[in-house]
Amino acid sequence: MIICPNCRTENDNDSLFCDECGTKLEIYITCPQCGKQMLKGKKFCSSCGARMNGNNIGANVRDNVFGGNVSGSFNTTNNIVQTVRNESADVVECAVCGKLLSKGSGEVYKCKTCGKFFCAEHINKRYNSCIACADKLEKEMMAEAQSYYEKGKSCYDARNYAEAVKWYRKSAEQGNAKAQNSLGDCYYYGYGLTCDYAEAVKWYKKSAEQGHAYAQNNLGNRYYNGEGVTKDYAEAVKWYRKAAEQGHAYAQYNLGCCYQYGEGVTKDYAIAIKWYKKAAEQGNADAQNNLGNCYYFGKGVTCDYAEAAKWYKKSAEQGHAFAQCNLGCCYCFGEGVTKDYAEAKKWYKKAADQGNELAKDALKSM
Repeated sequence: MIICPNCRTENDNDSLFCDECGTKLEIYITCPQCGKQMLKGKKFCSSCGARMNGNNIGANVRDNVFGGNVSGSFNTTNNIVQTVRNESADVVECAVCGKLLSKGSGEVYKCKTCGKFFCAEHINKRYNSCIACADKLEKEMMAEAQSYYEKGKSCYDARNYAEAVKWYRKSAEQGNAKAQNSLGDCYYYGYGLTCDYAEAVKWYKKSAEQGHAYAQNNLGNRYYNGEGVTKDYAEAVKWYRKAAEQGHAYAQYNLGCCYQYGEGVTKDYAIAIKWYKKAAEQGNADAQNNLGNCYYFGKGVTCDYAEAAKWYKKSAEQGHAFAQCNLGCCYCFGEGVTKDYAEAKKWYKKAADQGNELAKDALKSM
C-alpha cells in the first residue's frame, strides 16, 4: 500500500493520485529511529540525525505505474513507507522543519534569495524569503538606509539643504525613523524645498509611529498649533506623552504646559509640576522658568521663594529672558535671595537687551 503524505490515506501500489484527497503521490521514507517521514534520497534524518539505512529501497516501481520496464526489486520493509507519483508533479520538503509540501496545494514557498523551499511558518512574506535570508536582507537595508541618513545629515550640517533632502528621502523611504523626522523638519521649515506642513506631518507621523521621540514631540506640536492638521489638543497630548515617557525634555515641558492650562487634559498643577521638574532637571530652560513660577505663586506646591529663585537662576543663566526678568524681581524685592539692587539691575538689563518689556519698565523705575 502507498500512504498519502497529505491525508494519510492508504492507496493501491499502482495509484498515481490519492483516492481520498487527490494529492499526487511520490516515494518517501520513514526514519527507523524517530519515525519522521521525508523524501527518498536522504542519507540522514533531518530530525534526529539517524542514518537512513535502505535509503534506496523502493526506488523502482511496477511497470504499470510509469509504463516502463523495471529492474530490481520492490521492497517494503517495516521502516520504510513508499509513495509514488508522476514525475511531472512536485512534492518538496521544507528546508527547516522537513514537512512534506505539495506545490499544487499553495503551501509551498520558494525563497527568492536562496532558492530553497519552505512552509508558511518559515517564510517572511514581506521579503518573499525564508526567515534567515529575510533577516539578512533587512539588516542590509537598515545599514544602507542609515548610510543615506548620515549623508543627508552631513549635507544638512553643510547647509546644502537640497542635497540633504535627497539623501533623507532615500533613507526615509526605506523606513529610517531619524531620516523621516529630518525630512519632516525640511518640509516644516522649508529647507531645500517648498514649505509644506501637511507633508511634514506625513513624515513626522511615519517616524513617530516607529517610536522616535523627537518626531512624536514634533507631531504633538503640529496638532497643538494646527499646522498641517486640524488643531487637536487631545491628540497633541497623546504624542507629547509618548515622547515625554521616553525622556524627551521638550515633550515633558510641553506636557507640563498642557496640564497647567488644561489643554487636552484636565487642569492639574501637581501633574504639571511633575513634568516641569523632569524637563528642568534635564536643563530645559523653559521648564525651569515655569517651575520657578509654580514655586513663586504656590501653584501645585507650597509657595517657596528660595526654590523659585533657584530655578529662575538656572533658566536665566541659559539666556531665558523671562527668567532673567523674574530673577531680577527676586533680587529687587529680596524674595528668596538677599535684596540686591545691583544684581537686580544686572538681570533686568540682560532681559531688556532681549526685548523683554517688563524688564525695560523695571529698569526705568530703578
